[in-house]
Amino acid sequence: MPTPNRRPNRFRTALAATARFVLVLCVVLNGLIIVQARAATHFVTTGGRPELVLSMPLHRQVAALITGVPVARPENRTTPADHYLPYETVMIGLADGEQLEAWHVSQPQPRGIALMFVGYAGAKEGALTPAAKFYQFGYNSLVVDFRGAGGSSRSDQTLGIREADDVAAAFAYVRARWPELPVVLYGISMGGAAVLRAVAVADVQPAGLVLEAVFDELLTTTRHRFDALGLPGSPVSELLLFWGGVQLGLNPFAHNPLEYAAAAEMPVLLLYGEHDPWILPAERDALAAAMAGPTTLVTFAGQGHGGPYVYSDAPRWDAAVRAFLDGL
Repeated sequence: MPTPNRRPNRFRTALAATARFVLVLCVVLNGLIIVQARAATHFVTTGGRPELVLSMPLHRQVAALITGVPVARPENRTTPADHYLPYETVMIGLADGEQLEAWHVSQPQPRGIALMFVGYAGAKEGALTPAAKFYQFGYNSLVVDFRGAGGSSRSDQTLGIREADDVAAAFAYVRARWPELPVVLYGISMGGAAVLRAVAVADVQPAGLVLEAVFDELLTTTRHRFDALGLPGSPVSELLLFWGGVQLGLNPFAHNPLEYAAAAEMPVLLLYGEHDPWILPAERDALAAAMAGPTTLVTFAGQGHGGPYVYSDAPRWDAAVRAFLDGL
């Protein structure tokens, strides 16, 4: 009798083994990303910042890959008094029983009030130097901790999505307490994205916006972060946002300041670092062009992502912000 052809059986066996390997790889990859997404949005008592991972010893990098990069809950270690500013601490109640902590810095004869918000994993002390500048320009300021930071409730953040509700609550507080003062919203990075979302979604209508280092789309800036680390930006970014959204009950793919900009009919000042690796020149230009109101774009030579850019070039920052405020 002829010998049976074993080749199809070997092929099916190899195909099944490959499918099992790919399935296991997908499960492991998604499991690691789920852990990373939770670590990035849920702060712990002790930890560091994600960008410091590459400077860790190899064994700690491997541990961080498996268990997630722990991010310390941001806390305030200084107050406006350290900048010789008069202030009071106020608490802003939210509908769900949570609260925001803010510092009110008061001018004797204010021209207006700046409502100020910092970026991801930051506390409100990060806006104290800009608050001191606004004081010099004749403005009160209300410097606010987002939920998840400082004296406010919770220990998690949503990259500007839920934070837009915090902006809206703080804006309502300011309008009720100082109805006679024009309000300028100031936001850094995630804080700026939250400000634009509040304008678009919560119909917050201030006299003007001062925004530093605001991304155009959350997915785009997430990809750039992986690119800057020498890692593939896709599909890891998509998976990270998907699982983060599942855990938080939100849709991060729809979190796009580029779309919110159409609702920003008030004057806008955009400040960017010239060499921001997470927001490319075409993206910042597109965001500026998408604003419905008159928009001024100022870049800071040699600077990357972050802000406040007053630290790197105070004269240029002063001139840009002062001219903007004088034009309102």
